[in-house]
Amino acid sequence: MASTPVHTADSLLSALDPLPYPRRMRELALRVRAMSPLRPVLEARGAYERGIAVVAASVARDAPWIAEHIADADPFVRGHALGVADSLQVPDTVYESALGDACEAVRRDLLRAIVVGRRTALADRLVDGLRRDRGDAEAARLLPGRAPETVARLLPGLFHAVIGWKTLAKRHPRVVLDAAEQALATLPEALRAPWWSRYMPAVAATVTAEPLRALALLERLGPETMQPRLRKHLGDFAAADPGRLLRLLLTPAWHAVRRYRGLGPGVLRTLARSGAPELATYGKVLADDGELTPLLRALPPAQRHSFYVAAHEGRGAGVVTVDAVVLEALPRSCVAEEARRMAEAARESGGPANDRSPSCAPPPCASPRWTCPSPTASATPAWSATSPPRTTPTRRPSRSTHWPAGPPGRRMRRRFSPRPRRT
Repeated sequence: MASTPVHTADSLLSALDPLPYPRRMRELALRVRAMSPLRPVLEARGAYERGIAVVAASVARDAPWIAEHIADADPFVRGHALGVADSLQVPDTVYESALGDACEAVRRDLLRAIVVGRRTALADRLVDGLRRDRGDAEAARLLPGRAPETVARLLPGLFHAVIGWKTLAKRHPRVVLDAAEQALATLPEALRAPWWSRYMPAVAATVTAEPLRALALLERLGPETMQPRLRKHLGDFAAADPGRLLRLLLTPAWHAVRRYRGLGPGVLRTLARSGAPELATYGKVLADDGELTPLLRALPPAQRHSFYVAAHEGRGAGVVTVDAVVLEALPRSCVAEEARRMAEAARESGGPANDRSPSCAPPPCASPRWTCPSPTASATPAWSATSPPRTTPTRRPSRSTHWPAGPPGRRMRRRFSPRPRRT
């Protein structure tokens, strides 16, 4: 008795059911050639059987069956069919006819597949009718998949309807920046802050592709306060144009980034070693704010002392203390001289001669090697004004030293003597 497709489908499902998922997929791929007559039977059953059918059709590269199910009501079947439709070269007319009476969930998946598959001609044909029938939000979903000329024509009118800027800014960064600059130029200055609060993700998404254009926009029409979304792009700005980033950091809008150490070590190192002319002015501003130490540590050691002296040149007296944090950042050859200058300036200004960090040691002495003063020298050496004399630390006894001798004729054993051998 010949087996019917229903019996064959039942035996197939019985064989696949006890297998784990990897073995089930391998077994299904092996039997895919004999499953063409079984797909109508599996499709008429439940969700599990329909999932088996779409996987078998994907492996068998059955383009007509896949084209019929790109708008299927089951999300698993629809997702698999849309995932292989581009590789099977499903024509654009199938997508266009499926969009006619599709529900919202199916329509969103179809529009996403059109954008991912870069079906530019299809997107250009659909966008005007979709905007007329479904609104600006549905038309904005097709913008990443369209030609640059069409995006430049429609984006100013659909700027408010774009939700996800990442894909659009990745494919058309210059068009996005042009539309943002055009919108900001037409707004009065009082309304720019709300615009930046809403559309900062659009500009931030273009920084990786067009950092110079984004910097120019921020410099001309930037917000009153730097937005947190731009912090992760400071490295791109520093690598593209360090001088322009330093000029932005000197503005009141970027005061929070400058004042509260908003720059990471990598960004500081890029700025410090760029040689930009604005670096000297930036150092003076950091010295006034008391935030110069991170920038000093980012500089090469041979340039730190000269940069420190130039940053403090021309400043008023104010309250002077011995800053141990700054002394740690300076080269060792300049620490003694700078510590003595700080102590003298603190003494002249009437401030405390000690440093601001109570856990730090006092400033080092003038000579790198300490020598014991002669008996005829003064009882108060020259270095006692800033630091007490050094004391020789007591050494711990090594493991091989002997303990003091016991009674006469006997010596105590070593503390860590080896165990005697067994005979």
